Amino acid sequence: MRTIGKDESVGEARGLYIASGWPERRSRRRPLYFLHGELGGSWLWERYLGYFAQRGWEGHALNLRAHFWSET
Repeated sequence: MRTIGKDESVGEARGLYIASGWPERRSRRRPLYFLHGELGGSWLWERYLGYFAQRGWEGHALNLRAHFWSET
């Protein structure tokens, strides 16, 4: 399998930045959710999103307020 989708978006209502990765074929598995610690951001999970997407998992990495590109 290979990664077919990688997306970066900002939730309009909340102003939170989210990085996402999708597998080649959609599955019925629940998506994985990645959350960083105090000094991190979604960039920490970029390789993990690709790794798991290649193995059939949809993944999303959220940035908390005032981290990376999320609003304060």
